[in-house]
Amino acid sequence: MEGEKQVNELLKKDITVKIISIIFAIALWYNVVDKNSNPIYPTSVSVPLEILNKNSLDNKKIGLKDTNIPPNVRLTVRGRKDKLEAMRQFDFKATIDLSEINSVTDKELKIKVIPNNPEIQVLTIEPETVTLALEKVIQSSFKVGIKTSGVLKKNYQLINTNVIPDTVPIEGNDSIIKSIASVKAEVDVSDLDKNLTIEKECRFYNDKGEDISSSVKRNVKVKIQFEVAKEIKVIPDVKGVPAKNYVYSDLQAVPDKILVSGPPDILSSLYEIKAQSVNINNMTSSTTIKSKLLLPKDISPVDGSTDINVHVIIEKEGQKDLTISSENISVIYPNTSVSSRYTIMPQNISISLKGKTTDLANIDINNLKPSINVAGLADNPTGTYKVPLSLNLPANVRPADNYQIEVSVEEIIEEPT
Repeated sequence: MEGEKQVNELLKKDITVKIISIIFAIALWYNVVDKNSNPIYPTSVSVPLEILNKNSLDNKKIGLKDTNIPPNVRLTVRGRKDKLEAMRQFDFKATIDLSEINSVTDKELKIKVIPNNPEIQVLTIEPETVTLALEKVIQSSFKVGIKTSGVLKKNYQLINTNVIPDTVPIEGNDSIIKSIASVKAEVDVSDLDKNLTIEKECRFYNDKGEDISSSVKRNVKVKIQFEVAKEIKVIPDVKGVPAKNYVYSDLQAVPDKILVSGPPDILSSLYEIKAQSVNINNMTSSTTIKSKLLLPKDISPVDGSTDINVHVIIEKEGQKDLTISSENISVIYPNTSVSSRYTIMPQNISISLKGKTTDLANIDINNLKPSINVAGLADNPTGTYKVPLSLNLPANVRPADNYQIEVSVEEIIEEPT
């Protein structure tokens, strides 16, 4: 019995060994087959490089001077053929972490790669590190100027500009902030004819006048206020007449134009402003007289003054003597009369003209246009009559006398037929 029991135990052990051997043989066979059909080998793949915690530098007042960070890294990896064939670049996560930077001297960061598939082994990373150019972030304040383009509507002028705020704080990399020479807000004022308030983004310029706004991270906006006025002509006037033997020659408003402000609809139709007439009665010399502007409602001078000076020119009356030939005198005849019935008696007549010297100098027989009207003599009998001499004279010239011309009226005797 004991011998039989030993035989049975031996048989049981032998079966177990055989089963284990078979399983091992099958596993070995599959392993050999897999190695032959699905071998392990290395390959390379390009993977995007992700930058983590970009904002961490802002909190530490550190800035990137340049961005020479490679967009991709190349990995050498190792794995089974089927795993490598199914591999994609997004199966790996390559990163650098900017939170590891604590000062501008921490310039080198190690690239970290995490494979999403544990059956793929990362052998090498190229490059392994990234070298950064870092600098301090500083803040500085700049005065904002205004840069205008275009031309205002005719006769309009900018009289006041205001920027709110007029000074702006700018934060950025040390080299960028120190390169800013001026800050300006640009506005097109083409055809502007009214006050304007507008919001504009600031532009930044270096000392060469080059626009470097793209280097400044922050968009800075300011409010700009424009105040306009219109230039209006001043029209002076006089009343009264100078003393005897003197003549009014000219006048001029000083200033002859003024800047005024007011409602746009009133300004748009306003082209001149009159001044109160100044009295020149009995004046014998040129003088300057103060006058008040006659301002329309809601219109006011920019300088606040409603007074102007009117320079009046008074000169001694000049005289010009002329001789008029009867041939130069035009005659206006009655409609029913025969012209041969009327004859101008004197062959020549001397006249004197008085007035403004410059106007007298321009007078001659051609523009004087002397004439008489004999229409009133149509029913008069034969005889000699006097009729007024008419002259074409400028406003500041007058005849020295009331000149009359002798005209002979004759009877027309009709011959019998």
